[in-house]
Amino acid sequence: MSLRPTIVATLGAVALLAAPAAHAQGLQVDGYPAGLQVGGGVVTPIGAAGGSSGIGWDVGGTADLEFRPGLAIRAGYLYGRFGAGETVAASETGALPLRGKAQMHLGLVDLVWKHGLREREATLYVFGGPLVAYRRVTITNPSGDGSANLVPVGVCEPQWLQCSPAPLPYHLALGIRRSTDLGASAGAGISVDVGLRARLFAEARVIFVDGPAFRDAAGAKRSSDATYVPVFFGLRFQ
Repeated sequence: MSLRPTIVATLGAVALLAAPAAHAQGLQVDGYPAGLQVGGGVVTPIGAAGGSSGIGWDVGGTADLEFRPGLAIRAGYLYGRFGAGETVAASETGALPLRGKAQMHLGLVDLVWKHGLREREATLYVFGGPLVAYRRVTITNPSGDGSANLVPVGVCEPQWLQCSPAPLPYHLALGIRRSTDLGASAGAGISVDVGLRARLFAEARVIFVDGPAFRDAAGAKRSSDATYVPVFFGLRFQ
């Protein structure tokens, strides 16, 4: 799935506006070195999350402040969308199809450790910290057939934020499910000075989201915990 043109244009505009200022004097806050990053990439759900949705994409940005040489605090926002996943809901008349399409908003805070290479032409860094995730899943009927709307079905797909302990009408299994959860992430990256008033960066992280739990028809506990691996590329100004 390609990035929306409006999102790409917005990130590009931010980059163009930030570059001259970064080149002229370097970004600083109260005398402390600062940096801005904007970019996008690919997100791979793994584990249970990987069985419920496809590979997706994300865009976002971060701002950091180096409070001690080699140590910085960073805050950021990421928006991601994932390929649709499909499953079936069991009923007495047979299996009925369901499709779930997920998106996620992430607010992140990281502690970053940096190490300069080759006289600071390149910088390696590792990071980690807490996050807040807002997940939104839209569940639809891929067949478009409304004749089965009142057929009772059993549905338990925790990654779609839905698990009914008792059968419910098929049309009630459709709709939008939301959850706001805490989590954590950690990763590593590299930025390289390319002489374009900015630096190119690439980073990857592992994200864990601690989601709500559900009870299925057998009374067993089912978790919506999710793990994702985004690989992110973009421009850094500092």
